[in-house]
Amino acid sequence: MPMIISPSAPRPVGKRFGKVASCAAVGLFLLANVTQLAAAPKTPIPGWPSQLRQDLARLGQMEWRLRAAAGDRCPAMAADIGVTFDDRRAYPKAVWPEIAAAVGLGSAPVIAAVATGSPAERADVRPGDEVVAIAGRPVETIIAAAHDDALAADTLADFVAGQKPDQPLTIALRRAGQALTITLVPVRHCSARFILVANDAIEAHSDGHNVAVSTGLMDFTASDDELALLAGHELGHVLHTDLKARDLAQRRDMEDAADLAGAQLLRCAGYDTNKAADFFDRYARREVLGFLRLPTHRSPKARAERVRSAGPGDFCQLPVK
Repeated sequence: MPMIISPSAPRPVGKRFGKVASCAAVGLFLLANVTQLAAAPKTPIPGWPSQLRQDLARLGQMEWRLRAAAGDRCPAMAADIGVTFDDRRAYPKAVWPEIAAAVGLGSAPVIAAVATGSPAERADVRPGDEVVAIAGRPVETIIAAAHDDALAADTLADFVAGQKPDQPLTIALRRAGQALTITLVPVRHCSARFILVANDAIEAHSDGHNVAVSTGLMDFTASDDELALLAGHELGHVLHTDLKARDLAQRRDMEDAADLAGAQLLRCAGYDTNKAADFFDRYARREVLGFLRLPTHRSPKARAERVRSAGPGDFCQLPVK
């Protein structure tokens, strides 16, 4: 699909982009501190709110499947109901009318996306539902505790993550002006969050806790299988608690292990490893991206072969459809 969200488009602020800025990133590509990705927006690109919402939904579905596939291998676990929150306070006020017209985002936090097979989907939570209260607490009370309205969506996600898995959770919603209360049961998943970075660079990285994926990478990948491989590679770094390597040899070992983990995770999560490996074949033909052949990584051809031959390993601890 064509690139619509770029450094020149307005983008959300807050933990969705800033949480991984606390330390240098590690992972698949030549990386820099992600604070460099949060430059002030310039001229808006028409249609960007709808494209951003689509990207959030796509990445949210992938997060659901890969977090489930990781099982207890993750260093930290959290409650998960399979939703993506959005709130206009994460965006500059100047674009609020444009967001409202494009995706219907008004003054209340909303459900931006619902993962297939999640507790939220089974309970009939729908994209566009306004969120009024969670576990009996008004959302504005939850958000106020964070002392930063720009982090509203992330604060709600953190609040849900802190609930008890396997215990009923009530969510008060407003749908088309009608109030309704839904009860669902969160599951226990890997706590790693998938963060969408509005940047046209083709890159992904992790900070040891979360995974950041650029809109440029989402645009470049030819399938969800390819994107899942790259996100899974970064999730592998989280599972292995990789941060700074002491030398080149250790970094090579980290990258090899993350490649294998990514392949195992995506296979367990139901993605196609053969289609996923096509990414490296196409990537190798782009001379401008020759930095992929850094000494920390194997050649694209070797990485593709390893991905195609990898089995599910011991990651398949949870049934994932």
